[in-house]
Amino acid sequence: MALLAILFFVKVLLLLPHLIITYFLSIGMMIALFIGYWAVLLTGRYPRSLFDFGVGVNRWAMRMNAWVYGWTDKYPPFSLK
Repeated sequence: MALLAILFFVKVLLLLPHLIITYFLSIGMMIALFIGYWAVLLTGRYPRSLFDFGVGVNRWAMRMNAWVYGWTDKYPPFSLK
């Protein structure tokens, strides 16, 4: 059991660059959501670029979680795609 805890800690350290990048991307996503809210309010449509950005950030975060919790063995790429 202690070995699993040590491996989890190592995985979190390896994920540190991803955590820093997704922190700033999440801030950008909140700004994009605010802009998207007003775009829907004024035009009735959500801009596709803002939607794609939000989906990309969420995908990146999900890939990070899947790797750190052992759902997949593939290290997450640095990509919004």
